[in-house]
Amino acid sequence: AGRLRGGWRLGAHAAALWLVAGVVLLALRGPPAANGVEVDAGARLWVLQGRSVLAIGGRVSPRVLEGLRERHVHRLDVLVVTRPGTAAADGAWPIVQAFRPRVVLAPEHHQLAGARTARRGAMVQVGGLRVDVTDGGPPLAVTVRSAVYRHPGDPPSG
Repeated sequence: AGRLRGGWRLGAHAAALWLVAGVVLLALRGPPAANGVEVDAGARLWVLQGRSVLAIGGRVSPRVLEGLRERHVHRLDVLVVTRPGTAAADGAWPIVQAFRPRVVLAPEHHQLAGARTARRGAMVQVGGLRVDVTDGGPPLAVTVRSAVYRHPGDPPSG
């Protein structure tokens, strides 16, 4: 009888361990793919190959932070602030604090400390993700796509 009780305990411990492992894996999983999805008014999210880009205009709602967390975004690779000025900087700051973007792009005359001034033709690549500035604005306009390795001698892809 003691052997049966010990086996049952071992089985219960193993089941509990699997349950905890499952919960941890769900918490750590990356964000699902998104292609310019509107998180909230004035905020668009791209997620490619586990990398994330958020573009915001002026002030953004606190719901943006909630929307990113609901989509399992724990860190931003690139934050694009499309408008210059104090309102845009004030709107971006809570996002910068909460999601610590690797790169912050903003148009000329931005007021956001640490942001890089982006002009038409600029490009940022983070892992397998590429952000191209298509218009220096304001508003700053970008395209987000997968980065593809190309050798200078390769024919153009189309």
